[in-house]
Amino acid sequence: MASVPENIRRVEATDVSDLAEAMAELGVTVAGISGLPANRLIAAAVVSRPEVNGLVCECRGEIAGFLVCISNWKQFWLKFLARHPVFLFKVVANRLFKANLKRRSPAPSTEGASQDGGNKIYWEDSSLAISKTLYVGVRETYRGLGLGKLLYQRMFEELHKQGISRLDARIAGDNEGSQKLHASVGFKVVKRGRDAIFLSRSIED
Repeated sequence: MASVPENIRRVEATDVSDLAEAMAELGVTVAGISGLPANRLIAAAVVSRPEVNGLVCECRGEIAGFLVCISNWKQFWLKFLARHPVFLFKVVANRLFKANLKRRSPAPSTEGASQDGGNKIYWEDSSLAISKTLYVGVRETYRGLGLGKLLYQRMFEELHKQGISRLDARIAGDNEGSQKLHASVGFKVVKRGRDAIFLSRSIED
C-alpha cells in the first residue's frame, strides 16, 4: 500500500535520471517526441534553466510525482531546441507528419480567449510573469493520495515568490482525473479544442 508523501521539494541535479525515468513511465512526450532520451533532455533542463520550476514528491525514497512549469515559454522552447539540433530535426519531422494528417481532417475552430476580471486571457500569452504547466504526473502506485494537489499548492507558493502572476495548463479533453485535479486547485477553462482543454489560474488567488 502506498504511503503518504515524505517530502515535496525542488528538483535537484541528482534527480535528473530518476525524474526522466518517472516521466518515461507515465508516457510523457517532449514537443511531441516520446522515449527516455527525450525525457532526459527535458529533465536536465529542469535543473539548468532559470525559467523552469520543477518539484518532485518523494515517497519511500523514490519520486512518486512531479510538476514542471516554465515561464516565458516561447523563449524557453527556442533556446531548448537550438541547444539540441538533432532533437529539433525529430520535432520538425514529427510536426510535418502531423500537419499532413490535420489537412486531411481539419479541427473545428475554438474560442481564442476568455474573460477574467475584465482582462482577456490568451493561451498563447508568453512572458516572465506567466508560467505554463509543462508536465504534472503521479505514478500509478501513489495515485489517490492527493499528491497532484499538494504539488500544485507548493508550486503556487514558489511562483508567487518569483512574482509570477498566472499559471496556465493544457490537458487532454478525455482526461477526467486531470480535469478534476485542476478544478480542485482553482484553474478555470480558457478554451476548448478538439482534443484538449486550456486552463488558467491567477497566482494571486
